Amino acid sequence: MVECAGYVSIRQFFFNADVSLTALQNPPRRAASSAIENTDDMDGARPMTQNAPFKRRTGGQVLVDQLLIHGADTAYCVPGESYLEVLDALHDVQDRFTLINARHEAGAANMAETYGKLHGTPGICMVTRGPGACHAAIGVHIAQQDSTPMILLVGQIARDTTDREAFQEVDYRAMFGPIAKWAT
Repeated sequence: MVECAGYVSIRQFFFNADVSLTALQNPPRRAASSAIENTDDMDGARPMTQNAPFKRRTGGQVLVDQLLIHGADTAYCVPGESYLEVLDALHDVQDRFTLINARHEAGAANMAETYGKLHGTPGICMVTRGPGACHAAIGVHIAQQDSTPMILLVGQIARDTTDREAFQEVDYRAMFGPIAKWAT
């Protein structure tokens, strides 16, 4: 199976994560008639209550959890303010995940592309919006040309400032569409 480079907008992931977290934090309540009435065959066990509190998680924690669930253990980045929640979450799992500061986005993307080529699993690169994403486009193009598995995560502007010429706003679908397998 041949895989090409991919690009995922952290803003889009956070949006989807917000929806699923809301559903998890406010589960539908069961009607009283559907509760287990006879616990004799359960050896004294009590049914789970629906009132158990859920711990709130940030979108960054959800993203890092998904990376770990899917076997990711290394990412290359240039730390930036547009994805601080992800960096905070990665700090919490530093015993299971290695984050390498490349000091330049093109270097981070090339490192991730090489990782994908050597390991056969997607190399992960994280960059900030605008110029950071533009610099990383070099590595995404190389990954696409060589059919190397790679995921580029780009920090994004706030949703309410989209299409209003926010600071370092770039249309990533238009920019990465021709050189990536998937851009959103």
